[in-house]
Amino acid sequence: MGDTITAFVSVFIALVAVVATIWQGRRTTRLAEDALALPVVAETFREFRSQEFRDHVRRLLAVPDEDLLRAEGFGALPTEVQQSAYQTCYFFEYLGVLTAHGMVRVEVVVGTMGTQLVQIWDKMQDCIIAERELRAGSLPAGAPSAFLPYFENLVREIQVRGGRDAAARIRDQLSRWHRAEAEPPSPHGTRAGRSPTSDS
Repeated sequence: MGDTITAFVSVFIALVAVVATIWQGRRTTRLAEDALALPVVAETFREFRSQEFRDHVRRLLAVPDEDLLRAEGFGALPTEVQQSAYQTCYFFEYLGVLTAHGMVRVEVVVGTMGTQLVQIWDKMQDCIIAERELRAGSLPAGAPSAFLPYFENLVREIQVRGGRDAAARIRDQLSRWHRAEAEPPSPHGTRAGRSPTSDS
């Protein structure tokens, strides 16, 4: 009996050691990925706040909608507008790639860039679709013809999170989390101001 218990305990300890090793390995990998992603994220936000990028956004939003509607793709746009279109749309496409692969959280993008992102998509959507059609007609059979798919996916993520109210909802949620963390626990083990049976 004693040998059986000893064997069971040994197996249990070995399993715990294996699980701990796997968990530590994954945590180390995640920390390394975060460390590599940090410069990319910092540079992305620096670009978004730059005067040059703001000028590109302002130029695009000032273009009459009918001019963009008539344009057959980006190549048909006036030179300065075309440059701004590529700069802003490819920026949001790059941002979409980062969020799709987990390097930047979608909530961070929605909370900080959601307004401009949706403004540019709404402004450029017809021109983007026209560009897709042009590229689809000139590519070899079987070649991917999507143009700015990650940008479009970011717009969908915003719609899923509340559309126009998405950023406000995320900020409100974060504010509630911070307030909850700041509240001292009650003697019953719950946050102050909440009953033990509260659902919220």
